Amino acid sequence: MKQFFLNLLSKSPKTTGVCLIVIALIAYSYVAFINFPTEFDDAYMFLRYAKQIIAGHGHSWNIGEGQVYGSTSLTHLIVVTFLRWVLFFASDTVVLFLSSALPSLATVVVFGYTAARIIKHPLFSQQIILCIGISAALFGCSEHFYYHFNTGMDTMLCFLMHSILISYVLLYWDEEWTWKRSSIIALLTYAVFLTRPEHILPAGVFITLSIFLYQKEQKISVYGKYLLSILLLLLVDSGIKYLLFSDILPLAFYSKRSGFYIDYNEEYWPQKHFIHFFFLSVSFGLSTLLVYFKKTDFKKAFVFLVPVGLLILYLLTVVQIMGYRSRYYHPAGAYILFFALTVLPATFKLSKIRLTIFVISTLALSANSIYVKINRDIIQNFKHKIEKTPRYFPKLDLEYCTVPDSSLNRNHRWWLHTMTDMDSLLREIPEHIVISASEYGIIGADYPRLTIIDPLGLHNPEIAKNGFTFEALVRKKPSLIWLSHSDYRTIFRRTLSNPNFWKEYDYYPTVFEFGMAIRKDEHSELVTRIVDKYHRRFYNNRPISTLKATPHPEVLAGKLIAK
Repeated sequence: MKQFFLNLLSKSPKTTGVCLIVIALIAYSYVAFINFPTEFDDAYMFLRYAKQIIAGHGHSWNIGEGQVYGSTSLTHLIVVTFLRWVLFFASDTVVLFLSSALPSLATVVVFGYTAARIIKHPLFSQQIILCIGISAALFGCSEHFYYHFNTGMDTMLCFLMHSILISYVLLYWDEEWTWKRSSIIALLTYAVFLTRPEHILPAGVFITLSIFLYQKEQKISVYGKYLLSILLLLLVDSGIKYLLFSDILPLAFYSKRSGFYIDYNEEYWPQKHFIHFFFLSVSFGLSTLLVYFKKTDFKKAFVFLVPVGLLILYLLTVVQIMGYRSRYYHPAGAYILFFALTVLPATFKLSKIRLTIFVISTLALSANSIYVKINRDIIQNFKHKIEKTPRYFPKLDLEYCTVPDSSLNRNHRWWLHTMTDMDSLLREIPEHIVISASEYGIIGADYPRLTIIDPLGLHNPEIAKNGFTFEALVRKKPSLIWLSHSDYRTIFRRTLSNPNFWKEYDYYPTVFEFGMAIRKDEHSELVTRIVDKYHRRFYNNRPISTLKATPHPEVLAGKLIAK
């Protein structure tokens, strides 16, 4: 059997590669189909910005409010905007799918091309089609690859940018870095930064270590060329962003830092499981290192694995919102996978012992992946909780108000259904009516002309820099507040404990799961009628009037204040 595959690879490498590519594309298409459309509400935020740009309003969240640096990835925004503009006939979900699927496929090609160039073995050297086919098959064995393939987020685009940077460095690993080459590497580093600003640190450290440990001559001169180029790029970048946004970093850098939401509910986001997920996603690379790693590779390990450690450490500095399956540091896998390519000996022999070790280690890692997948306490804990237990916490309400019904949660719907329910409701809300919501991806993309006040600070500079206050939330007097979900306990408490909230709004707990507040103004009757109509439709014909809460006297007196 072994000799059969070796003969097949040596006699028909292109045919074998094409077959592997076709099989992988079929598998990719099937997984994409069964997971379509994406459930990542955050991904739709990029579409809202893209639509504003195409409509001529610039990089703005709400029309007329000026430019705001709310996109965490400008490169991904460029991709989404271009696709939305070119594919004017396609749905938003198709555009989002392509925005993550195309970079994923490009990553497979870059990895395969690099393998064909750096592996010095007669079976693989310069066999680009074959190596791309094998790359497609290897990536196709990772559940995590499929997940990020379909999210519509910037994760695989960032993975691609890191891959291109690493590939270019490896292809010219032993050659002198001239001004031209140093400038190209600086541009590639900047591309990583533009995709995710925090990733410039691991990318810059990787280049620094590569220069000082592997450049043979004039290391200081080479590093000086690179450093000067990247600093000039960052200086120009910062100047342009400051002029446009009055900020040089995305607002998420303020609002997602650890401690911003004082008591954010992280029960569902255990960090040790994220790290577990990450290492499962690069199991092939780990298996390769286990089999082929030698003492002479320790210096190389330092170059590649320090960036991985930096990206994982960054996890500890942010609130774990949408952090499922290593979203923040999944691109670190590029360093492990490319490192695995470099440690393959120049003329390795496919001995039975090495093959046996490789197969056993791969199976062990795969078994671990299966264990995690079926373990409800780890992987499916979050899904289980949202399906079986309401994420709304009545106790938070009961501190500040009296609710009319003890069985408020009996009509609970799944999170994604709640998003689409709200999307349907907003079809009848006139554009001049201001709303506030924290789950604003889908609704923001579908209604770009509707003013949506952001209580989280991702698109609101005042809240991002100063923290949430009820006064900041209602500065524009939203007629409808779809309260933040109960993970954001600080926002929830500060809203319900404010006496002005009860004076200005009627509050209906659990309406559309998180609760609704309707302002007592000239739009009150219209908004109440629309909310009631759709609540009856989706929640067993139950009128919202049966859910209206009344504040505790101490709240109105200002005695129950949430910090």
